[in-house]
Amino acid sequence: GLYDDINVHSGGRADLSDCTFSGDYAKVTYYAGSSGTLDNLSGEYWDLSINSDQVSTVNGIDVDTLYVNASATVTNSTISIVRLYSGSPTLTGNAIASGTPFVMHDPDVDMSGISGNIFTPSDLRIEISGSLNDSRTLDFVDGIGQYVYGGVLTVSNGSTLTIAPGVEIHTTNSNSSVFDLEVYGELHAAGVLFTGHYDD
Repeated sequence: GLYDDINVHSGGRADLSDCTFSGDYAKVTYYAGSSGTLDNLSGEYWDLSINSDQVSTVNGIDVDTLYVNASATVTNSTISIVRLYSGSPTLTGNAIASGTPFVMHDPDVDMSGISGNIFTPSDLRIEISGSLNDSRTLDFVDGIGQYVYGGVLTVSNGSTLTIAPGVEIHTTNSNSSVFDLEVYGELHAAGVLFTGHYDD
């Protein structure tokens, strides 16, 4: 069909193995409180949204966009791009195709469980935006030390953003909107390159 969606709601469980999604678009969504495993899934145009800590992959999946809003585990999979909204996800052993493999919609996402992935492009960056409400260090993630603003990045009052030495921060503009860093809390940076654009 044109749109094939599977929605797993709180209390529900979906274990999917050796499945293929065909048609113009498909999306599998695990909502908070749901659970399940994903094993050997593929398709031409399909996305996976994980909003529950009780979801994991077994032998890998082949997915376009992976949306993570939880502390889920995804390993040994082929992914076009990963969009991170919250939690402490574990992402290891995946092949990720985008030059911007990780998009942080919330700068409070814990990236410490991301390692050992394989990237197709050589010039990689992490897109970041949103409001930092805790304290964090922007450091190298899985060997990637370039960050580009995907919108305004705000350091909220009472929060501290530390940028590690060697990290690069790229400011871009999109549709005449300048994306920048707004500091209401504290910013600490030493040995960091700030540049006004990103050259693809």
